[in-house]
Amino acid sequence: MNRQNRTVHRLDMYYTHTCHPFRVSSVKINHALASTLLHWTRFGIRPSGVMIPNGSPSAQAQRLLLFGVLLSVFCFAGTVFGWAPLQLMLLEEGQYDELCRNSARHGVEQESLAAPSYCADQLSRMHFIYTLGSFALSAVSLPAGLLLDAVGPKLTLCMSAALQVAGLVLLAYSDSLAFDAFVPAILLVACSGLLVMLASFPVSFLFRDYQPMILAAISCLFDASSLIFALAYHLRSLGRKRLLLLYAGFAAILYACLVALWHVVGEDVLSNATSASPRTQDEEQRQEKQEDRPAASFLDRLSLERQLSLRDRTVLGQLASTDFAVILVFSCCQMLRCIIYIGMCDQVLHFYHDDARTGYFYSSLFGWILPVGIVFIPLIDFTVRRFGLIFSLQMTNVLGLVYGLMTLIPVLAVQVPVFIVFTCFRAFLYGVMSTFNAWVFGYRTIGRMTGFVFSISAIVSLLQYPLVSMVNYRYGGNPFWVCLFLALVCLPLIVMIATYGKRHHIVQVTERAEVHFDDASTQPLLK
Repeated sequence: MNRQNRTVHRLDMYYTHTCHPFRVSSVKINHALASTLLHWTRFGIRPSGVMIPNGSPSAQAQRLLLFGVLLSVFCFAGTVFGWAPLQLMLLEEGQYDELCRNSARHGVEQESLAAPSYCADQLSRMHFIYTLGSFALSAVSLPAGLLLDAVGPKLTLCMSAALQVAGLVLLAYSDSLAFDAFVPAILLVACSGLLVMLASFPVSFLFRDYQPMILAAISCLFDASSLIFALAYHLRSLGRKRLLLLYAGFAAILYACLVALWHVVGEDVLSNATSASPRTQDEEQRQEKQEDRPAASFLDRLSLERQLSLRDRTVLGQLASTDFAVILVFSCCQMLRCIIYIGMCDQVLHFYHDDARTGYFYSSLFGWILPVGIVFIPLIDFTVRRFGLIFSLQMTNVLGLVYGLMTLIPVLAVQVPVFIVFTCFRAFLYGVMSTFNAWVFGYRTIGRMTGFVFSISAIVSLLQYPLVSMVNYRYGGNPFWVCLFLALVCLPLIVMIATYGKRHHIVQVTERAEVHFDDASTQPLLK
């Protein structure tokens, strides 16, 4: 056996004994693949994974897993943001009606106890429950990301399942007089929603050619999940208790199927197939030196970190990178603009005379248009794959600038295209941001990096309160100047992304070694 045949034999044995639980001993590596792998070894590059044939049982399990993951995101991820229909259902049941009967002790005026309107104390309690739930969803993003990176998507889904089922059962049995558990119920549902969303990101690494589309779909389905409680409101004739218990049973079945599919697919195969891009021997030696110097100073460790590729760095090294600074500033600014527009939309439309005379038509229309950002998924996928992440980030900035400037036009008819542009912008924002974190930081730390970005952005989003107060008290309800300021925020972001794109042209190690083959992981991440 000559030297090349011995090398091919060793590669065959490597794939035969390292692909558990999917044995491929009956599938011999063909000559073309062996030549490619041999070409890798000449550059000191190790293989990072295997491709599973499309017709194999594992490929079918992967497709089922993808479908189940997307369904779970739609059903459970962002349901807390559809609180308004559930609140209406609870008010119709008379929940917290006792606060209105005691309203005189709270200084609340009410003309008639039999009136169909609801007192301020009752509405305040409902808003308090929603505020806690929405804040919890953002607050647990970092712990949830750490959990995902530590235990993997399968155990993260188990945790999400326990929280979701418990939250729905509590929500079904809660009663403001007999068993007031609405607050812990909504907290459990909110935390479970974020866990299931983060646990859905790793599945995109199984479909490298469609990763931008899958990540965009996850982000859009997160928004669409706010329709779940609206659908429940239309089925309220079944009774809240029966409806939510049936939904809890559906959740338990769906989560069990997802955990079983993750077990079949095998997280070890996912980890091998989606590890950091193939590394040269020099990069491996630099990482070993970095690991062998625990007593080095902070600056020394940071200097060694910068010699490694971004995906091979520790979390500290990734947090100290320019890439993280750019995506953090981008996310904080754009998520703040997004949250303020959603929160002020009704006020802006009312200032433009969308009132009882129009039947609040435009406010209702916006509520139905916002969750359908899923229609922009093909556009997001085409933009990222065809033009790269830098162009996609700039596209998001331009869309944000366009809707921001159009909002300043005090004509109700103009606000309809504003709704559409904003929905496209929101879909681009979360889809491109998730793709950036996945492609730039890699599978190993995607949970933590996403958690850091979401947590810090949530803190920055607290600026919405002084900005909205400025509209109400300083400008007498006129949103023009605040909306103009938020629109112009996009201009420095455009300059920042342009500068970043010129200074950071990221390519895989395989391209530096001039190894080209058909895989999304070998394409330039940024163009």
